[in-house]
Amino acid sequence: MSSWILLFLGIHCLSSVDGQIKLKIDTSKFNLEPLKALVKDMPFISRDKKDTVISIIDNPIQAIANATSTPICQRPAPYETLTLALQWTPGLCHQSKRGYCNREKVVNYFTIHGLWPSSLKTNSSSSKKKVKHPEFCCNQNFNMTDAKASIHGLDKVWPTVLQKSSLESFLDHEWRKHGSCAHASSAKIKSHADYFNVTGQLYNKTKIGDWLASEKILPRHNYAYSTEQIHRAISSKIGDRDVIVSCRIQNKVSYLKEIRICFDPDTLEYKDCYGRNRDINCKNNRAIFIPRN
Repeated sequence: MSSWILLFLGIHCLSSVDGQIKLKIDTSKFNLEPLKALVKDMPFISRDKKDTVISIIDNPIQAIANATSTPICQRPAPYETLTLALQWTPGLCHQSKRGYCNREKVVNYFTIHGLWPSSLKTNSSSSKKKVKHPEFCCNQNFNMTDAKASIHGLDKVWPTVLQKSSLESFLDHEWRKHGSCAHASSAKIKSHADYFNVTGQLYNKTKIGDWLASEKILPRHNYAYSTEQIHRAISSKIGDRDVIVSCRIQNKVSYLKEIRICFDPDTLEYKDCYGRNRDINCKNNRAIFIPRN
């Protein structure tokens, strides 16, 4: 029976040497994300570049079951900043390929993409600093009930516009990839419910659409605002803190896609992101703030 389960999961026994059972896991058949923390942190497990080979002294079936069902929060990943990414879905979906976006979910207000623990790290090969996001730190299942209880109108403020993604799968992805790392450096986020509650709080106080409108930056066709105008309009409302503007290039034209605002993980006060020179894909430092069609 045990052998049948192993084969079903894509796990094959390679050898048994000196009391150790060595297993090879076929990553195309088995979701290894929960197991990565185990592979990284436990001394009796090793891995190579292409496949994961684990050497388990006692009970391999039980170890794998534990890896996929028990919260594993043994990978602290300290960070300095919480980055709130707010997406502008008209720009994200403008002239996108057929079937990419669900047009009914495109709205004329900023919605949540995610809340991401972030750090500025030095690239060892080039000595340049780059924003890094710790990922997949804890194997704790996503709970839709927590998310709905924490954020009023969840499907309106944190929707998925991608045609092939459900709301639950999108939020599950954001939780597992980013939210599971948030507890490491934040006094405010110590649980799954805290992550969604804090995300909702930060979204509610960050009125990007109103701030842009107050500076006469409004959605318009065929008119490109300078990213500096966008920076000034938002920064003036949050203590002159830097933000990040992200664009999507379509037919050599930049469309505003996302704005990222940064917070201190302990106080949840606005803080500088990582410099205005870190804007993303905004050609000639300009962006069309396109309205919903």
